[in-house]
Amino acid sequence: SNYGPAKDLALYYGFDEALLVDADCNVTEGAGENVFAARGRELWTPPLTQPILPGTKRNVVIEMARNLGFPVMQKPISLDDFLDADATGLSGTWCGFEPPAVVAWMRDSREKPGEFEGKQSNYDPHNPIIIKIRDEYRKLIRGDPELDSRLREIQERIRLKVA
Repeated sequence: SNYGPAKDLALYYGFDEALLVDADCNVTEGAGENVFAARGRELWTPPLTQPILPGTKRNVVIEMARNLGFPVMQKPISLDDFLDADATGLSGTWCGFEPPAVVAWMRDSREKPGEFEGKQSNYDPHNPIIIKIRDEYRKLIRGDPELDSRLREIQERIRLKVA
């Protein structure tokens, strides 16, 4: 897998995480997380037909989003679509579900070797889809009684597996 070297390279250049893309420049996942993009009222995530790990937290986020009334589209997400999304989120064992503040894409400049050129996201830090999923995910994991009632079944199922 390329997770370790990708993460190391990201850290070397001052980033917290790496995003992996496939040969067609579609975002597939983070170095240890599944990825989501919010566009309008929809939540997008790469399909399992792409080279991604079928994360258990990914499944929880998909089910939560649907139960909260957000349509989930499992489809390839181009790098441009990911950077132009309203907001994005990462899910995984260590991070739970968290929105990155900024995602930047960089490559070596062909005209000036050693210098980087690229594009940066302009995400809405208050995106209602991503914030609702993040907040409810935290409540779900903590067993918070204020959890949205539409998510209780998921919480009970997860708690039974852990016990």
